[in-house]
Amino acid sequence: TVDTFPTFSVGTLRELVPSDKEDCDTAASENDEDRSNIVLPTDISVVNCYDKVFCVELGSLGFGQGIGLTELNRDSGSVKVRQHRTKPLSGDSTHIDASCVGVMDNLLAIFLKEDKFTLFLDVADLFSNDEKVFRECIEEPGEKKCEDISLYDESLSFLAPSYFLNTAGQGLLYEVKLSVPDLLRLIPSSACIVPFLLRRNAPREVLRACAVDRITNLIETNDLTTLKGWLEVFVEQYSRSESAIKWDMESTVTLLPCASLLELNRLAMLDHVSVSSSCGPVITQTEMLQLVLIKQAMLALKEGKTEKLEDILAVAIDYMIEIERRFLFPCVALQCLVVALLWKTGENTELCSFLSTQEAQWSITRRRRQLELPTSNRLYSDSPGAVAFAETLFLIATHDTPDLMQCSNTTKQKLMSHATTILIGCGAISQLTKCLLSEGQLNEAMAVCSRRFKKSVDNSNSCDEGTRAVDFFRVAVEKASRMPRLGDRVKTFYHLCYFLKNWDPSAFVVEPRKIILSWHSSADDRNSAAVEESILAHAYPFPDNLFGGKQSISSKRLRSMFGYSSYI
Repeated sequence: TVDTFPTFSVGTLRELVPSDKEDCDTAASENDEDRSNIVLPTDISVVNCYDKVFCVELGSLGFGQGIGLTELNRDSGSVKVRQHRTKPLSGDSTHIDASCVGVMDNLLAIFLKEDKFTLFLDVADLFSNDEKVFRECIEEPGEKKCEDISLYDESLSFLAPSYFLNTAGQGLLYEVKLSVPDLLRLIPSSACIVPFLLRRNAPREVLRACAVDRITNLIETNDLTTLKGWLEVFVEQYSRSESAIKWDMESTVTLLPCASLLELNRLAMLDHVSVSSSCGPVITQTEMLQLVLIKQAMLALKEGKTEKLEDILAVAIDYMIEIERRFLFPCVALQCLVVALLWKTGENTELCSFLSTQEAQWSITRRRRQLELPTSNRLYSDSPGAVAFAETLFLIATHDTPDLMQCSNTTKQKLMSHATTILIGCGAISQLTKCLLSEGQLNEAMAVCSRRFKKSVDNSNSCDEGTRAVDFFRVAVEKASRMPRLGDRVKTFYHLCYFLKNWDPSAFVVEPRKIILSWHSSADDRNSAAVEESILAHAYPFPDNLFGGKQSISSKRLRSMFGYSSYI
């Protein structure tokens, strides 16, 4: 059995152009010797690019212009045809008799000896439906020499796909290799060639550095319109890589400390990024964040450039919108960066609107799931790193930024409420309690824990790890010290006692404690006694000064309620 490709024709777009006074038959007769519109075997080449077979026809548009590409698909028994317009490939000549078609790193390479230049064309971009990608031929003029022998020397004979044999002398064989940095110098800086770069056979670090340089240049020149078009291309290709999407969801959690923009000393760490080989030739969210957005934002903060920070915010929002348009989930580090940039630039209205939109989307998604209706949206509980993200939001809301515009207290409360919603949705009550207590929000922390206690099936309950009774007691002391009225301080501790007896009853277990009643000159003459006190009393001294002294009625009553001895 012999497999054959489907039959196809070439040269169908070539045209005879008669003069103004001659008809087509006369023009064809006069052009018999010139043969400018006849397809010759030397005009046709068959190459392999990206494991696909292409038929290449030079001069496909007539008079030496154009390159015709036909993709042969044996499985489907069909062909795809693309015509690419070029200038005449051999001066005024209508026949190319000194051209060689080869392949270098999956790039179509056309060596033109007579004109002494080489054309490179990426068939992947040419057959793409995305018009934003770079589709033009890359023209490399001038003579390339190796050991004083020009690439276009008559003594060199081309051997597919990328070799030249020196027919003179000792018959040396040369292999032509592609230099990506040299090739980039021939492409305009505004051309979207990042997908083109990532398909090249070179270390990803080198290709990534070239891509980042181009993206950064657009930010520095404030060409955000061009960059927005690039983002559409990046995300469109990224959306086709399930492995890259899955890898991003897990890897970007470690970027949260950097995305919060709170620790600018982490700037040097951003240069080192390792991407899984399974992600393919796409720009991942991790790379975009770590090498471009977060890095440029930190540099802008260090330099105090508020306008540049606003530009980066615009790019980050556009990037997130493009991701959501394709029903993908922006990673937590990207969302954290957007929040941090809105916070740093003092965009109160925009930040509150962003948070409200997110919460409304969760409510709709949650309701559709309850009704068992299909939805492509996700809840934060579905995302890895959601708890760490919420904790980072608490840090952003409570971190002072005196050098930049500060968001209002209303926005701060909104941000903390947003983080609270995330932690409750993830069931991370312990982390939420820690965050609330760290901000002195005693009543809010007790309310959260009380709701959880009421929802428990049995009547027994124990405190979460890291949220002990002494933590609540310490915050209560700090809060009471700022209250001017004695009645308010007493009321706070009454509520705390009632809460702790339900939340952490083990803190009220009485244990004997040895105390020194008096000291004498001799080390053996010590008057000591054992006093029974609660575990809480062992961990934190009672603040008698907040209640009128140790002998006051309020102090004595509260001491008794919390298990403190009156002898100490």
